[in-house]
This record gives sequence, structure tokens and C-alpha cells, in this order.
Amino acid sequence: MTSLIARFGWVTPVVLWLLTLFAPGWGFTLISQRDIIMIGIYCLVAAGINLSFGYGGELALGQVAVMAAGAYTSLILGSHGHTDVLVQIAASALVGAVLGLVTGLPGLRLSKWSLGLTSFFLIMLLPGVVVALRDETGGLEGSLVTPVTAFGEPVLVDDLYVLVLVVVGLWFVIFRNLIMSGYGTALRSFRANPMLVESLGVSARSMRLSSYVIGAVPAAVAGVLYAQLAGYLSPTPFSLALLLSVLAASVFGGSASIYGPVIGSIVLVVGPTQIEAFEEYSVLVYGVFLLVVGGLFRHGVAGYVRILMARITGRDAVTPGDDKLTPPQRKATEMPDLQGGSLRAVGVSKRFGGLQALDGAALSADPGQVTALIGSNGAGKTTLLNAISGFVKPDAGSVQIDGTDLTGRSAARIARAGVSRAFQTPVIPEGMSVVEVVASGALRRGGLVSPASLLRLPSFRRKRRADDAAARGLLDLAGLSHIADKEASSIPLGLRRLVEVLRAATGSPRVVMLDEPAAGLADDALADLANLLELVKSHGATVVLIEHNVSFVMSVADTVYAMDAGRLIAHGEPEAVRNDPQVINSYLGRSTAEPEQEGALQ
Repeated sequence: MTSLIARFGWVTPVVLWLLTLFAPGWGFTLISQRDIIMIGIYCLVAAGINLSFGYGGELALGQVAVMAAGAYTSLILGSHGHTDVLVQIAASALVGAVLGLVTGLPGLRLSKWSLGLTSFFLIMLLPGVVVALRDETGGLEGSLVTPVTAFGEPVLVDDLYVLVLVVVGLWFVIFRNLIMSGYGTALRSFRANPMLVESLGVSARSMRLSSYVIGAVPAAVAGVLYAQLAGYLSPTPFSLALLLSVLAASVFGGSASIYGPVIGSIVLVVGPTQIEAFEEYSVLVYGVFLLVVGGLFRHGVAGYVRILMARITGRDAVTPGDDKLTPPQRKATEMPDLQGGSLRAVGVSKRFGGLQALDGAALSADPGQVTALIGSNGAGKTTLLNAISGFVKPDAGSVQIDGTDLTGRSAARIARAGVSRAFQTPVIPEGMSVVEVVASGALRRGGLVSPASLLRLPSFRRKRRADDAAARGLLDLAGLSHIADKEASSIPLGLRRLVEVLRAATGSPRVVMLDEPAAGLADDALADLANLLELVKSHGATVVLIEHNVSFVMSVADTVYAMDAGRLIAHGEPEAVRNDPQVINSYLGRSTAEPEQEGALQ
């Protein structure tokens, strides 16, 4: 469904935008120009909330304070003779970005709700800041706003109408292109799990801060437009009621959608604000509205339209036969290159307080092989994978791939160096198709956002087609090409695990690490997973596998490492490790004379 939106979803908004732009000249006025200007202003603020909260999952509520900062930037510049509207918009956007960065820094340490409360209090600080800068702002009493000019000519009401629509149109082009680019993929992956986006080679910190900064820019620009519409500026309009109103517009229209803010803002401006004496009860009305809509209408109007279209087309619907794999349709020469690298982890140690999680652990893995790690719970298997992939910094030891030392690097840097991994619980972002999830593995190669992606230049389109073709090639290799365009979060558990393996194999990684991919799978799904691992390694991949299903491990692994209490106790061919006395005593819990008891699950 997302691929359809990427191709044709822009047509309807562009047509509606053109109709709105030229409607006054044709004498068609369904609502007043002032109301349309207000809708545009609310759209910009709500769109900033959608980017940081709807797509990024970060509850940053400082947009109204940023809007006020943009408005007062326009006031101050105008009072000093800088009336050019482009100058004011550029300056306000810069102020908004800086304010978004400063207010977003607490988000690096706070949870989303704590961050929401922290950013919320920016509104409470506004009157104090305005009073402190009374000479420039006019204090609590307010001040007249100097009208802006464009290329030396004054901007009248009709001109402001066109200006607002042009600014809103340009922002939504940028917004859409961001979401449809690698940045949007990384943002949705970040919302699903920060560890996921790190495993894709993108810093979770950079995603968190960038969502604050980019989300603040349209709010600041909206402040400039609001100041020109109002003609008089004081702190009063930038209140809790305004925050709740734009938040309601975001949620009602669809916070995880591109054009949801437009729907929400239209309802907001032409609906409750037209009711007489609404202002007196606005906080109560918006509070109740958010509770009801947030609980019963969580996808918003745009979200439910998307769901309805998916049901009509059937592209996102999972049918009973979709869990059956299909024979590959492509030749082996058309398959993506999965050539792996040699992994060497030596003497890796890690202590958590009084617990020695790793005690000189070691692991070697080579291309074209599946190397398995077995051991009881608490043996240190996942900790070793985390140390190799950078989610845990080892106290001692070294990690190398093809002779390159990766010890101590961040998880994102190690992922970009060629280490990919899947997690114990499948992490599948909502709103992404299967092929998009697999293609997201290409983020490890970099190129998150660029002028080519913002402008959708031919070079970006070529790269996008190449990534899509590579992902579809892997899906065909795994027999999953028939579900490529399905909603990834709706497919069965067994298929989600296969999709995670393919995502880890995308982007030419040198090492693919899988943490308990067989957990909870039925026999048919286990056979599918075993076949996929065999195909992946036959194409040259280096696979490291943690698994508690001993029968499965013995059937797919070329080399097995056994761990106990953070130490390596045995390694070698599967049969030799299975019959090792230390492995039997610490993990398998059987004698070598009882082969019928093998294959115990965790």
C-alpha cells in the first residue's frame, strides 16, 4: 500500500491545493480566506507534531512555544526594518531549529512522557521571556506587527493567502519526500525500537534530535504567518488551548500520516472554533476530544482511509495461503551478492555490577557457514552478540572483521561496517510493506537523506529502484515474493522471522547475526527457516546463530560454540560439541547414550 502512495498519492493533494489556490480568482469561496489561512497555519504546526510524534514516536509538545518564537522573530525583525518575508521566514526557521535542538536535548535522557512534560512547560515560560524582552516584544500588553514585503512590494491580504498556500505546499512536498526517503524509513524503525535503527546503521540519538529539529521548523514558519495575519502580537494566543487544539488536529487527522494535519486542521477551524463562547470551554473540549479520539480513533481519518483502501485493493490483506512459500522465479545468477567476511572475537569480557556476564569469551565465523552459539539462559550468548554488534561495550577483548578492529565502536558504526543482526522478538515497524522492511537493511550503506532524496531527483529514484529490486530478489530467494506488498506487521510469526533474516541479509553485510530465530515456530516454519539459512549461506553469507532448539542447531550449523557462565566451554563440529561432557553437564543434561532426548527447547 505504501508503494502505491509513493507513486500516485501526490495527485489528489496537488489537485486540491491548486483548486484552493485559484478558488478566490474564480469567485468560489466555500469558507473565508482568513479561515483558509488559519487552516494553513495549523497545518504547519500539526505537521511538525506528526513528524516528531506520529512517525518518530517522540512526544515533543514544544511546537506552540516554537510558533511563538517564530512570531516574535518576525515582530522584532520588522521593527528593525527587516520586512522582507523571505528573510523573516528563513530567520524564523533557523530560530525554530535551534530551539528544537535545545529543547530536544533532554529527550536523550528522558522517556517520551517526561519529555512531553518538559517541552509542555515551554509554554509556561513564554510570558516571562516576553516580559524580560519588553523593549523588543512589547511585554504582556503586546505590540503591532510591521507588515512584511515581498521583493519590495507590500504583502496584502490576498497576497498573504497565496503566500500561506505556497509555504504550506512547499512544506508538504518536503515532508512527503522525507517520509518516502531513507530518513522516513529510519524514523519509523526508530519508533518501533531504537535498537532496530541502530542495527540498521543509523544513530538513535541523531534520529531523536533530528525529529525535534525538523519538526520545529514548520511551527516557527507558522509563527511568521500568524503574526502577519493577526497584525498584533501578545503572549495570550500561545496558550495551552492552542497546544491542545493542534494536538487534536494531529490526532484526529492521523498522527502517523502525511496529509492528516490538513484534515484535522480543516475540522478544527470550520468546526468548534465557530461555536459561540467556545473559547471559554476550549481546554475542556479539547481534553475530552483527545481522550475519545486517542482511545477510539487512534489511526485518525487518514489512517482509516488507508486501511479502507487496503481492504478494497486487497494488497495488504493476508490470506490463509500466504504462509506457504513459493518456488523462486529467478535464476541463481540474479540473486543479490551475500558475500560475507571473517569474524574474530577474542577474549571478550563484560561485567555488570557484581555479575561477570562474559569471561574471556571467543568466537570465530567464516563466509559460507552457519556458526551457532548454544548454552543455558544466562550463559552470555546474547551479551556476546551485543558486544560484537556494539550494543554493549566490552571491558576487555577485541572484535575484528576481515582484520578491521571494531572494538568499542557504537552499534550504528559497527552496523555500517558490515555487522547486521536480528533480535529475539521480531521488530517490524507499522505501516511498512514486507519489501520495504527487507529493503530497510540497505540503510547500512548510508545515504539517509540528501538533496537528491528531498527533490526526488533521478539519482534517488535509481537508488530506490535498485534497493527495491535487491529486496525482491531476496524475497524470491526465500519463496516470499507473493507477500512482498503485504503489510509486514500483519503476517504470521514464522514469516515475520524470515523477513527479519532477509532484512539482516540486505545491504551486503559481512556478518549476519540472528538471536533465537526459531523461538516459537512450528515444524513447518522451522523447516522454512532451515531452508532459508541454507540458501543464505550458500550465497556466501557469514551467519552467527543463537538458538535453544538443539535439534535445529545440529541440522543447520557448520560449527557450534557452547558457553557457560560467560565462558567458552567447547567448540567444533556439531556432533563433537553435542557429545562433549561439559556441554552435556552444563546444558544438554543427558548422557551420550540417550540420543532420543536431544533437541530440548528452552
